[in-house]
Amino acid sequence: MKTKLFFSLLILASVFYSCKKSDSGTTTIPTPVYGIAKDSMYTSTANQTTVREYDYNTNKQLIRVRFKYGTSTTYNQRDTIIYNSSGQIASVLTFQSGSSTAQQTDTYNYTSGILTSVNETGTNNNGAYAFTRTYTDSAGKLNSVTINYTSGTNTQNNGPQNIKYITYSSNNMNKAYLVGYGAATATADLTAPNPYYGLNYNSSDFIDMVNQNNILTAYLTAMPSTLLVSNTYTYANGRVATINSAATQGNSTASTTVITYKTL
Repeated sequence: MKTKLFFSLLILASVFYSCKKSDSGTTTIPTPVYGIAKDSMYTSTANQTTVREYDYNTNKQLIRVRFKYGTSTTYNQRDTIIYNSSGQIASVLTFQSGSSTAQQTDTYNYTSGILTSVNETGTNNNGAYAFTRTYTDSAGKLNSVTINYTSGTNTQNNGPQNIKYITYSSNNMNKAYLVGYGAATATADLTAPNPYYGLNYNSSDFIDMVNQNNILTAYLTAMPSTLLVSNTYTYANGRVATINSAATQGNSTASTTVITYKTL
């Protein structure tokens, strides 16, 4: 299982789109205009650098994400995205460098074209595991995300994984209940589109499934001065150019992510 901090997940995912709204916040399939060519996340420590490069097919679909970690000059990991005949993601396979066996497999399930669950299998520090991530809608928008393990256990301390009662303001999440933590509040910057909105490639990044703009802050509602997310952005040509993430309780290391694009 990929090691990720929950609130770092709110920032990173896949591709910039000219968005076309569907009936469900979990099934929007935007029309691509620009694809992210590369995003590079830098911290004050070189070995915490993450560089991701994105490959697309002739149908303008993201088909591969390649990862470099730390000071590595070669790819350490790749994610391969497979689509069904309707153009929706069918599965995502994660491979480590030099291996032809997937370390992690995510299988996407739909009902009447609406994403309802993702089955994940893989290997973590405790060995093999399997779980189902289930999505529910309310009034055409994502309302909850729930994880149920069917085998193995989660060895990562990633923060809350079950989210309920999601509400929205200006097409961005503004409230949610984080099971085990409490009610949470989020704010968004409406200056430009969220460069990661809409693809649903990383099914754990629920923010990028719903936020059409960019998350500024997130905090437990009872503790507004203790930020879990604190971001600022720079822009170029109407698109996000950099994301500056401050060190917070939810993200212990400050970072800057630099994004470059290419025309699809």
